[in-house]
Amino acid sequence: MANPEHLEKLMEGVESWNSWRNNNPSIQPELDGADLRNMNLNGIDLSGAKALWIKFNSTKLSRANLRGAHLSSSNFSDADLSMADISTARLHKTKLNNANLLWTDFRCSILEGVDITDAKLWETVFSNTDLTDAKGLTQCEHLGPSTVDARTATAYQPLPRAFLEGCQLPKQLIESIIRLNQEESDSDSLALSYTSGSLEHITNNLLDSHKQLLEAHKQLIQHFVDDSSIHSAINIDHANNVIVNQIWQQSKAQLDLEQLAKDLQALRESLATTATSAEHYAEIGNIAQAETMAKDNNGSKALEYLSKVSKWGLGVAEKIGVGVAVAAIKASL
Repeated sequence: MANPEHLEKLMEGVESWNSWRNNNPSIQPELDGADLRNMNLNGIDLSGAKALWIKFNSTKLSRANLRGAHLSSSNFSDADLSMADISTARLHKTKLNNANLLWTDFRCSILEGVDITDAKLWETVFSNTDLTDAKGLTQCEHLGPSTVDARTATAYQPLPRAFLEGCQLPKQLIESIIRLNQEESDSDSLALSYTSGSLEHITNNLLDSHKQLLEAHKQLIQHFVDDSSIHSAINIDHANNVIVNQIWQQSKAQLDLEQLAKDLQALRESLATTATSAEHYAEIGNIAQAETMAKDNNGSKALEYLSKVSKWGLGVAEKIGVGVAVAAIKASL
């Protein structure tokens, strides 16, 4: 049952609620069973909250912080969870059908028994995510690629081929994952677990599949390519990677990655309010990836993603005054 004082504070609005959370970091919000349908809770901080059996139907939760929250049996049908951080959260038997899950982060979360039917996915992160007995995985609406790592694909219940294809994993990698899952299911001695030995076995198989994929590409190039344009494309791609690394080596002493991550977050949120085309959304995805790389202290990779930013993204960055992001974008172009 919800704590009446906590629920009353929530009804004061997101700004007041977030301020209260900042001033009272030791208090765990208790909102069990609350009816929060159709509310605008964009950007709200519900991290670590007890939020079971909540009605979030059609609620706006874009950019919300739900990290570590207990959200089991709650209803997020038709909710907007785009760019929300739902990492390390528990969502047993939660309803996410027809939810907007673009750029939503489910890293290390438990989605056991979740209903994800007709949910919209694009750059959604499923990393070490437990999707055991999840419903509707073959009925998601994939608007672009999403991240599915080895643990998500193999350490829990095997994921259906249609879901892996919708997330745009390489075909040969999908075949390797399906083959590995079949081998594991056929042998009790190789049953999946969290042991280091099992994970090492998974990793080695996936690495082998990557090697096979690269070898297949080499064979195709060797067999078919006398076309100089393909050689040029390969050389250009390699050259671009070299250039990005050189730029990073030259600028890393001056570039504050912590501030860059903050600037990119502000830029991403601003772009999300003005995007009108698939190209715009793809660019926001690249900026989100650069933001993640900056947070991980990987400056070279951050610049690689920023090299894909167009004049539209740069113009908005200049307009809102995110100086470090502007400098990084200009350096990478």
